[in-house]
Amino acid sequence: MRRNAYLFIIAIMITGILVSGAACTPLLKKKEVKEEPGAGELRQIRTGTEAIYMEFVKDIPPAQIYDSEELTVMVNIKNKGAENVEDAWFYIGGVDPNIVPFDVRGLSISDVSLEGYLPGKDELRGEEGESVLTFNALLGGLPQGTDVYEPNLIVTACYDYKTVASPIVCIDPNPFGVYTASKACKPESVSIASGQGGPIAVTKVEQVPSRGGVQFKIYVENKGKGKAIADEKYDTCNLIEPTDYRYVNKIDAYSVDAVGLNLIKCQPDPYNLRLVDEKGVIICSFDVPDNVPAYTTPLNIVLEYNYMESTPPKKIKIIHI
Repeated sequence: MRRNAYLFIIAIMITGILVSGAACTPLLKKKEVKEEPGAGELRQIRTGTEAIYMEFVKDIPPAQIYDSEELTVMVNIKNKGAENVEDAWFYIGGVDPNIVPFDVRGLSISDVSLEGYLPGKDELRGEEGESVLTFNALLGGLPQGTDVYEPNLIVTACYDYKTVASPIVCIDPNPFGVYTASKACKPESVSIASGQGGPIAVTKVEQVPSRGGVQFKIYVENKGKGKAIADEKYDTCNLIEPTDYRYVNKIDAYSVDAVGLNLIKCQPDPYNLRLVDEKGVIICSFDVPDNVPAYTTPLNIVLEYNYMESTPPKKIKIIHI
């Protein structure tokens, strides 16, 4: 009897210890897992405001070199944009060609890519097309009396590109009707802050509705680090001065359309859009069908342009021996 009572007391004490220990054990915090797109799931590639990205390969060229050696310059290039780059030239400059006679002054995209183009961002893997530029020069000595020559190397890219934007807009054949509160949508401004995977971006679309029609005011802006250039200067874009407004800040062509809408006109002329202070405005008017209720639809905007941008200067020192 006493033995059973003793065992009962021991069991109660052990149970109390276990319960107390469990109460003091902290709860494990669930680890946050960053979800990646699953197999077959597409990534959003029409974001950002970059396309061609260039960066000198570290130590190629070295910081200093002797004037009897061969100079090699290598530049990593990537296409961080949404579109493939199929037409591009890369020019090296910043040096006296009599002192640093590079084997070529420019390389085309077909010279540096086996595919003949530089792919844009991949929708499945998010990868960017990339390659390497290589320029070589056999130095033949510095001019007499010159012990050190310190030029700033620079590489300029000139490429053909386009921006595609499809903001969702509201089409209302009768925007001033009595039952506006019960409609599926209301015409209003649409702001786009993330870009569309190219240096020239559509930033906002304003709507001016009317009965049986609608007018869109489309704002575009150069969000990149370079300049949009005229098509006639594309082949010699590395020689254009950024302040030569005859050839810079010019969009080659644009188009605006929406399914089921009849375009009346756009201003300015689709082949004469210029940017002022890196910004431009397109105004397009459409007829709207009058036998449907209000609905939303994509407004398809395409900007085609040539773009020029350069690497930051890289100083090298050439020493006479």
